[in-house]
Amino acid sequence: MFSAVMETAAGQFPSDAKGWELLDNNPDNSITSSGVAPEIRINMGETGYPGRDFAGVWFPDGVPASGTLDVKGGTVSDYSSPTILVAITLSAIGSGKPMAVRSFSFGLDVNRQYYQFVFASLPSTTAFGLAFVGKKREIEAQWNWGAVSTQREVNVSATTPSGRVLSRNMVSVGQRIISRRWEFIDATDALAIRNAFADARGSHVPFIITDGTDDPEDGYLVRFADDQLDEVEVANGLWNVQINLIEVPYITPGEVF
Repeated sequence: MFSAVMETAAGQFPSDAKGWELLDNNPDNSITSSGVAPEIRINMGETGYPGRDFAGVWFPDGVPASGTLDVKGGTVSDYSSPTILVAITLSAIGSGKPMAVRSFSFGLDVNRQYYQFVFASLPSTTAFGLAFVGKKREIEAQWNWGAVSTQREVNVSATTPSGRVLSRNMVSVGQRIISRRWEFIDATDALAIRNAFADARGSHVPFIITDGTDDPEDGYLVRFADDQLDEVEVANGLWNVQINLIEVPYITPGEVF
């Protein structure tokens, strides 16, 4: 992903739209379409990279209640003759959710460098925060349901010139602490977690985590909280693994901090 560049935020985006903001891992930076059929084009900077099988878009104002998204991939620099990798009906996701993410598979054909996000029938103005294509890591074992997501509380205080203290307790809806623990998982699942940790370079690179396998629209944009993976081999070929994640903070529309 570090070599990826935004070729264009084309179609029906304003001429001054900063397309690079869709690749900067910051969901607060966004661009807004000026029409119902914008198109986002991404040059991944290389060909032959194996295993790109996951794509999605972050919508700061929530997934639109209408419209469709086709994620396409190709090998030609002018983005002609692409293959549709996945088609998403946005209204089926549910308005208000932040992300539309889907996995796809194209077998042994991994020689794609140019990706397109082609939208149709959107509301006339739609905000886009992130667009991403990457590698999916699947874990077959169910994580321990005793590990829950929690919201982070933030205490804010200020003192006026007269000495009066103003304070309030806020809950940042855009930054949750998420823990996942697996017990007695096999070496294959342990390796998948280990590879995901390596892909993210520990706590350095944000990624998407979902708890579903089919149509995983309920995803979180997160980082690993730790730079060392908590894993123990408890028996021959069986592992206990725990990961702690911090949701990448964002400010939802209407919030003031």
